[in-house]
Amino acid sequence: MTDLQRYLMVAAIIALLILIHEAGHFFCAKALRIPVKEFALGFGPKLLGFRWGETDMRLNLLPFGGYCAFLDDDPSGEYADGDKRLLRNRPVWQRFIVVSGGVAANYATAFLVLLFAALTIGFVQFKMGDLQITQVMPGQAAEQAGFKAGDRVLSVDGAAIEAPDAFIKEIGARAGKPTTVLVKRGEEQLAIAVTPNERGKIGVGIQPSSISREYQRPANPVLAAAQQQGTMTFQTVDGFAKLVTGKMSPNDLGGVIEIGRAGAFVAKNDVRDMLAFTALISIGLAIMNVLPLPALDGGHMVFLLLEAIRRKPVPKRIEEPIQQGGMVLLMGLMMLMLIKDVVKPIKYPELPAPSSAPSAPAPQK
Repeated sequence: MTDLQRYLMVAAIIALLILIHEAGHFFCAKALRIPVKEFALGFGPKLLGFRWGETDMRLNLLPFGGYCAFLDDDPSGEYADGDKRLLRNRPVWQRFIVVSGGVAANYATAFLVLLFAALTIGFVQFKMGDLQITQVMPGQAAEQAGFKAGDRVLSVDGAAIEAPDAFIKEIGARAGKPTTVLVKRGEEQLAIAVTPNERGKIGVGIQPSSISREYQRPANPVLAAAQQQGTMTFQTVDGFAKLVTGKMSPNDLGGVIEIGRAGAFVAKNDVRDMLAFTALISIGLAIMNVLPLPALDGGHMVFLLLEAIRRKPVPKRIEEPIQQGGMVLLMGLMMLMLIKDVVKPIKYPELPAPSSAPSAPAPQK
């Protein structure tokens, strides 16, 4: 697959997820018999289109978004204020369903994609080879005890060791206490007695002898898909939280070009990872749109909740400037991210190849 094909694949995935988002609004409205004036993928001039009932279905020039337009958006003003065909004249609960339909569609799509992955190729599992001592510090406890570079750690006081974290934890818990470490040197197994210092260190560098990644289908695909979605959701929410609290720099944000670049990078390393990438982008769209910001679905939900609490709508003279200002800010942010992506592209590191030894520095213990 060429770079161009990978970028086109990512663009098609993003366009499809946007289409699904807008379809969520559309079909919720249709289910409640609320007329939809326009259903569009993209913004700007119309490229292609057709009529479906009362709806003008459009493909616009700039495919970086989409929208559903209702009769409320008709500038002619030919509809009476109390016309039940208008979205604003429907009960709050119906409007809430329509507004939240896009978020629900994206989140449900992410689960279905992950379920499909679980049923077909499975999920990536990383397997590490034996934990190997790569360095023995001169004058430290490990050297005095007889450890050598190349020794493979099997256990600490009988506790099996399969990862660096486990070794660090077991040694760290035995500060100042005599400890027996079972290692394999060549074909021989040796039990080496060593006493970690007061900081729980013996003075070795360690890392797995190899790292491999393979796909495994889970025994319970539904549960595994739900767990994967939960993890992705937490990571996405955590990212937004770090951005708001200043723990993440706005420079780490990327626009549609950066998303395309990231997707192409994923496809280049292993095209099977595109299913997880698709689910992650779909979850990201859902969470981004549910944020309580003007012009986003979450902003509309806030006004609907206020209306339900107050038992009357928020005055237009208050809501409309807020929504319009939010739209201007949102479009401005999108343009800034687009410019940032073009002017200062982010370089991605190469992932470790399957069954290759890791290149990261060995942790010291």
